[in-house]
Amino acid sequence: MPLVLTHGWPGSVLEFLEAIGPLSDPASYGGSPEDAFDVIVPSLPGFGFSSKPKGKPIGPATTARPLDHLMTGVLGYAKYGAQGGDWPTGSRSNSAAPIPTRVWACISTGSP
Repeated sequence: MPLVLTHGWPGSVLEFLEAIGPLSDPASYGGSPEDAFDVIVPSLPGFGFSSKPKGKPIGPATTARPLDHLMTGVLGYAKYGAQGGDWPTGSRSNSAAPIPTRVWACISTGSP
């Protein structure tokens, strides 16, 4: 199952380095191979290691659709799980609201 992990502000994809292995290869950490995820850890537009799109406001609602496009249009997943804490909580909620048939789980790990 695909799982997109989104960092908060001021953060970066580096926040997830310790989680990627256990989530993508649980057998190497004493878990079951059936519990593995395809882990996708994009840098949010305008944060971390990515540039801010020119001429477009950045916020939870405007980030949800590009992340959905990444997961479905670019990577080809029909459904995916979404995790976000801090600022991305709004992106995850906004992602799940308009496209509930594609987001199979929305996990918030921080304050909205």
